[in-house]
Amino acid sequence: MPRTTYTAAEKEHALRRCAEIGVLKASEELGITVNSLYAWRRKIGQDEAPPIQDAGAVIPIEDVTVTGKTPRANRKIATTNEPASEELIRLRTENAASKAQIVSLKKALHAFTE
Repeated sequence: MPRTTYTAAEKEHALRRCAEIGVLKASEELGITVNSLYAWRRKIGQDEAPPIQDAGAVIPIEDVTVTGKTPRANRKIATTNEPASEELIRLRTENAASKAQIVSLKKALHAFTE
């Protein structure tokens, strides 16, 4: 498949459509790959995540890492001083610990069955 080159005006139009209707719909409508649209957004700094909506309150996203025994447990999560966000942090931390425990139990089961 030949590589398509887009002009600055075409990219600008595509990014406006992304903002209006979303990346997936804009991709289908304009015939531009989703990867290209995301790359263009990243290049001009539009790739910031939107704030999380929780019971009508906007929770800002900050960089916080939950550490665990598995690489999947290390991920950024939303934080704020609001109780809903604290609950989210607590639940995600518990979830990461549970996943790590499950991995350990699977390894132990495998060791006993050999």
